[in-house]
Amino acid sequence: MLKTKLNLSKGKIEVFATNLQTPSHMEWTKDGRLLVSETSAGRVSDITNGGKITENNVVYDGLNGPSSIVPLEDGRIYVCETFANRVTNIGKDNDNKKLNFDNFNRPYSIVVQDGNLEIVERESSFSNRVVKINMENGESHTKITNIPALPLPGLEGLLPTEQFNDDFKENWFLYSGCSGWKANLLDKEGNIYSLSSSSVMGTIVYDPDIPTTFLDLVDMFDPIATGLDLMGGMIQNKNNLMLYVTQPRKGTIMEINPFENRDYRFTPPIVQGLNFPTCIRFSPDFKEAYVCSSPTGSVWRFYDFD
Repeated sequence: MLKTKLNLSKGKIEVFATNLQTPSHMEWTKDGRLLVSETSAGRVSDITNGGKITENNVVYDGLNGPSSIVPLEDGRIYVCETFANRVTNIGKDNDNKKLNFDNFNRPYSIVVQDGNLEIVERESSFSNRVVKINMENGESHTKITNIPALPLPGLEGLLPTEQFNDDFKENWFLYSGCSGWKANLLDKEGNIYSLSSSSVMGTIVYDPDIPTTFLDLVDMFDPIATGLDLMGGMIQNKNNLMLYVTQPRKGTIMEINPFENRDYRFTPPIVQGLNFPTCIRFSPDFKEAYVCSSPTGSVWRFYDFD
């Protein structure tokens, strides 16, 4: 039987990495490195060993609003450059510009599904959409439209002003992508599905087989989860198959059962008291959890919670 409850709050916690500039997303590479996007610094850094992060940890610099990261089996590592409206390979063969994809509108969250990139991008001032990109020929197809979205809450008084470049505040206002995250989901039979969300609706759904609007999707099929607060990153723990979601404004982490349909507005979080947690990732053995905090420029590590 699956152990469906992770007692993160019953384990140990430490400040794992510091001196980061607006860390927004993390991901493990296929060779075991933990990378983090430093959005306001325009770079991706290696924080595998933790500690005070310096220029020696920088993996790739010169990016414009880096956000979500996805590594591929062939060594490519794609990063959404949200402010530059493109998706850039910073891994193997990163000098081959033909492997990059552009002409997006504020791309933010990205996953790989069935050999395609699936990306959340801005559709309008108050909506996002999910597009599927064929990595062989660059062809794009829209999967979900009209995902309700809002600009991110400000970080006023929380970040040192020197972290902001001249146009960062304007770009941050347009940074509505955080209102819709993507994730992959493994079921008990070994099938892999794609999930989408609307943070402002507090709702997580399975992606449709045919293109549709988000609200039609919610009407046609019972969502996995409703009643959540503004959501940040979400990830599945492959050991217990549960889904873990950050709620930045509440400073909490929620545990979601993706195999039932449930409203979570009265469900207590498994962790609370965090400072604007934006992303959660598990170690490759799923025995540790890492959570990044944009305002504090740090990453926490949870361990010994099993």
